[in-house]
Amino acid sequence: MSDEEKSQGTSTDPQRLTRASGKSSKKAKQSFAATQNTIFGWILSGQIPEKVSCFSTQVEQIWSERLDSQLRRFWELEEVPKPKITSPEDEICENLFKSTTTRARDGRYMVRLPFKPSFPEQIALGQSRTSALQQFLSMERSLLKKTDLKPLYDNVLEEYVTLNHMEVTTPYESAFGDKFWAFYLPHHAVVKPEKKTTKVRVVFNASKKSGSGYSLNDVLCTGPTLQPDLMLLILKWRTYKFVFNGDVEKMYRQILLHDVDQDYQRIVFRSDTNSPIRDYKLKTVTFGVNCVPYLAIRTLHQLAEDVKTLHPKAVSILINETYVDDILSGSHDTLSAQESLSQVIQALNSAGFPVKKITANRPEILKNINADDLLDTHFLEFEKMEIDNAPQPAPRKFVRSSVVLTPSAAAENDSATRKQQQEDYQKCRMEIDNAPQPAPRKFVRSSVVLTPSAAAENDSATRKQQQED
Repeated sequence: MSDEEKSQGTSTDPQRLTRASGKSSKKAKQSFAATQNTIFGWILSGQIPEKVSCFSTQVEQIWSERLDSQLRRFWELEEVPKPKITSPEDEICENLFKSTTTRARDGRYMVRLPFKPSFPEQIALGQSRTSALQQFLSMERSLLKKTDLKPLYDNVLEEYVTLNHMEVTTPYESAFGDKFWAFYLPHHAVVKPEKKTTKVRVVFNASKKSGSGYSLNDVLCTGPTLQPDLMLLILKWRTYKFVFNGDVEKMYRQILLHDVDQDYQRIVFRSDTNSPIRDYKLKTVTFGVNCVPYLAIRTLHQLAEDVKTLHPKAVSILINETYVDDILSGSHDTLSAQESLSQVIQALNSAGFPVKKITANRPEILKNINADDLLDTHFLEFEKMEIDNAPQPAPRKFVRSSVVLTPSAAAENDSATRKQQQEDYQKCRMEIDNAPQPAPRKFVRSSVVLTPSAAAENDSATRKQQQED
């Protein structure tokens, strides 16, 4: 069948097949077959006088990645959520946390690093101090070129020493054969000028390969994901009429690391280029180590379990309404919101987690909070102050000839004023239209025949005169 015949909807054999047009067809004779152009293509139906000796069917698959992904998402949304399957490594992390986590005298939690079962027999750490030292010297030269950043970076690490978050150690790596029982973390600066508090942050790289080809993150279990979905957490927070939020200050650094594991968090540092480089070991869980998010959130869950008797309202907030170090909670009345905020602050303080940058959408929720712990002491008063101090419009008075008019009289006065303005406009318009128009100017050229150059000068002078006129 030719393309022209297909477009007209006709068959190739008029003796056997009937003529079809569009999507409809008519049978020429009862014994003849009919063709029909459908959305699936041409089809043949009816009786055929001769025996069919050969019949074939062709099916083509049309696949669209976009359609496939949309269908998959549809069925995933419609399915009942399946419980998360706990992996063997997740069970190792959980069992280790339950059996080894303790609390210090000041209430702070002390945890252990969850090493993989294959460490150190199958996978082991190698020498790492040399590469960490080279990276530190390179970073030091880079910071010296930026005179404003070097003091800020030094202050951050010196604060570690002041707060007893790290201490000086020996420059020797403990090893047995080719297996090392220590690891040096390279570190560098991350600058965020828009931050109000911490403009320079120190980031530790636990993924740096050691001499054995394995890094600290390679020999540690990551741990299960315990934090709630951020989008769902924010949506739930918005359902409360009265809300508050806060930030756990230096959350990771408030969790102590067991003495046995501190050698796996060593660094090299000096604040003065004329001083010798010294070795330190970090005494708290450190950002950059892959298992630290699990350890931090699991510690909050353990705290919720420990304070459920004294602070029952803090339990649900710590487990379900906290995203890492950000607290997003509230209530439907101010008294309940105030009590929930008070209990969660007391619970966190008992474990050495100070809550800062506290805000709320009602000032009465924050009336018992220290001013130093608020994000801004005038955060909620600013809008109220603007409303109270906004200039109020003076009452409108309609005055004519020093007489105060009633609203109805004032409306009549406005109508008469507008009418007078329209009459004045029409009168002015008529005066403009009836004004005498200047007679058109005639430009007469003499009968003198000019040369081309003289004619050009004359035309130029004429145009200049016209422009001046």
